[in-house]
Amino acid sequence: MGLSWPYHALGAYLDCPIVGIQQVPDDGPGPESIRDMAQRYADTVQSLYPGGPYHLLGWSFGGLVVHELAVELRRRGCVVGRLIVLDATPCADEVTDDITAAVREAEILKYVLRANGIDLPADDLEPFTYQRAAELIPERQHANFGLPSAQLLEILVANSIANERHRSGHRPTVFDGDLTIFVATRGGNDSTLLEDWRPYVRGDIVEYAVDSTHNEMLNAESLKLFGAQLKAALVDGQAPGVSAAGRSIAGVTGT
Repeated sequence: MGLSWPYHALGAYLDCPIVGIQQVPDDGPGPESIRDMAQRYADTVQSLYPGGPYHLLGWSFGGLVVHELAVELRRRGCVVGRLIVLDATPCADEVTDDITAAVREAEILKYVLRANGIDLPADDLEPFTYQRAAELIPERQHANFGLPSAQLLEILVANSIANERHRSGHRPTVFDGDLTIFVATRGGNDSTLLEDWRPYVRGDIVEYAVDSTHNEMLNAESLKLFGAQLKAALVDGQAPGVSAAGRSIAGVTGT
C-alpha cells in the first residue's frame, strides 16, 4: 500500500534509527516500475545518510523493492550491510486484471481493521465500504481508533493497484551480497522462498520460520516470536538459520 507505518513496531527491538520510505504522491509522475522506485529511494537514503552502510528491510511487496534498492545502492558503490525480507516472493503470482478499485478498497479496509484488532463479521453480506468499516468501529468498542481519511484511502488503493502492476512485470536483478528471509508459516504451507530467491542472490541466504500469517508479521504478537532473531540478523548478523545449498552460513519499504 506504500505506507511505512507498520515498521514503527520494530522500534521495540532495534537500537538504531529506523527510516521508513513511503510511496506518497507528489507533483511529478509516479514510479513506472520497481527499478524506478529503487532509484528514487536510493536517492532518498543517500541524501539522509550519504556515507552508509545501509541495512535494508522490506515486508511483502516492500521486500521486492528493498532487494532492488540493495542492487541499486551497490551499483552506486555503496555498502549494503544487511538485506532482510519479510515473507516476500521474488516473482509475481498470476495477476488478475479485473480487480476493481472498490474490491481493492474493501481489501485494504479489512486489513486495516484486522491489524488494529477489530474482528470482522463472517456472515456480513453488505458491500464492505468506507461507511460500513466506520460503523464497525463503535460496534466493536474501538472508539479510540479512527480509519484513515477517505483521501488517504484513495491513495492507498491507487498505490496497491499500481504496485500489483509493477510486480507483475518485475524480474529481480541479481544482488551480489547476502539475504535473510523471515517466512510466515501460519496455515501449514511449505515455504519455497529460499529456493525462489536463490537465482537473485549471489551470496548466502538464511531463512527463519515465523508462526504468523503474512498480514500479521509486523504486529506486536508476531514480533515477540522473531524480534530477537531479527535484531541479531540486522545488527549482529550472527543469528542461526537454514542456509541455501552451495555456501556455508556464518551469520525499509511498505507492502
